[in-house]
Amino acid sequence: GWIRAMRGEGEESLALCRSGLQHAPDPFAEAVGRGYLGYAHLQREEAATAVGLFEDAVNSWKAFDVPQLEGWIGAWLAEALLGTGNVDRARGRADEALRVARAARFPFAIGLALAAQGRIAKAAGRLDEAAARLEEALDVLSAIGARYEAARARLDLAVVAHSRGRRDAAASHLDEARRAFELWTGAHLSDEL
Repeated sequence: GWIRAMRGEGEESLALCRSGLQHAPDPFAEAVGRGYLGYAHLQREEAATAVGLFEDAVNSWKAFDVPQLEGWIGAWLAEALLGTGNVDRARGRADEALRVARAARFPFAIGLALAAQGRIAKAAGRLDEAAARLEEALDVLSAIGARYEAARARLDLAVVAHSRGRRDAAASHLDEARRAFELWTGAHLSDEL
């Protein structure tokens, strides 16, 4: 379901994630299922629904003492909170996700939390901070081969570069993101991306 959500297959991803949660054999698997179902809702821009699922999952990871997943899902929670317009709470959650992910030395969650911080700074109009965090996220995500999330960071960097009047940098980030998404989906995307 999570992979289908990344590919933009909304209805199918929701169905698979709901099924996974329904058939979870234990509380650990339920927390995984809530996180993935939250992500499917986040990808469909249903941030309010995603927030509740992510909060439950993060609380479970704290109780299970699994900081890697607490940081990972916490970064998604920050993005969902941003999607609901709660910028201050999103910033706090992203900061906490980064702190936990760094303490756990989990690069994927570190990259996600940095990207969330960048998106939050971008939404607040703090473009220098947004560019710095997104560049750092891109470096971390690229280093571990997280192509999809790195491409998402590039899209945000393109927006930030454009807003700063750096059209060549924006075009370069868009082109790199397009290529990465084409590799990810195995399809040719239009030049409108």
